[in-house]
Amino acid sequence: MRKNPNDRKLERRCAALAIELERPNDARRHLIHLNDAIQADPDKATEAAELEDLLGQCDQPESKFDEAERHYRKSIALDSTRVVTFDRLARLLRQDMKNPEAADRAIEEMLKANPKSALAYVRKWRYHREFGPAADGNNLALALKFGPDEAEVLIAATELARQSKDPVGARKHIEQGLDRHPESVPFYQRRGPRTGREPRRPRRGCPPPRDRRGPLERPAQDAAGGDPDQREQT
Repeated sequence: MRKNPNDRKLERRCAALAIELERPNDARRHLIHLNDAIQADPDKATEAAELEDLLGQCDQPESKFDEAERHYRKSIALDSTRVVTFDRLARLLRQDMKNPEAADRAIEEMLKANPKSALAYVRKWRYHREFGPAADGNNLALALKFGPDEAEVLIAATELARQSKDPVGARKHIEQGLDRHPESVPFYQRRGPRTGREPRRPRRGCPPPRDRRGPLERPAQDAAGGDPDQREQT
């Protein structure tokens, strides 16, 4: 930063790294500097909303709950699509500020502002599963409707399927997640250990492994060169 004091991307990365390292004062210094530079620019509202969210994350661990709430609400006012900020606000209100009614309102406001957001329905389902009343599975059905391939949606759907004693459904969501998000660790964690009998999943773009079995070891349709029923029809 000393050699590149005007590099906003670098300073943004420094702020994020400081939060990860639990150094809120360093993060706050970078974020305030970044925020001051764009406050008067209406075209930077989305970036300003993210910075306000990060400032809230600096204040909350230090028990500066009023300041954190102010930053989260300002973030939402600048960009109402920030579902994660609504969720942080609700949890701050319920867990730290002991105001469950305001927390529940924040969750409802999140859905009202984002009625077609798959992530919003997932976050509502998780919130109610954790704090009550009982989580409504219809929220995940709507999440799957609006974001059928989103990683967080598929992870939540896997959890609900297992909770409902539906291993086939859980496996389906995991396989879909691995196909759409092969770099996502949570899907591998939820898949569990291999049995040793199931084939390995080929990587995308790679040909399937060659069958090294001899003719006598293969199923009848493979050894004869196709499906017996189809050969009879031809």
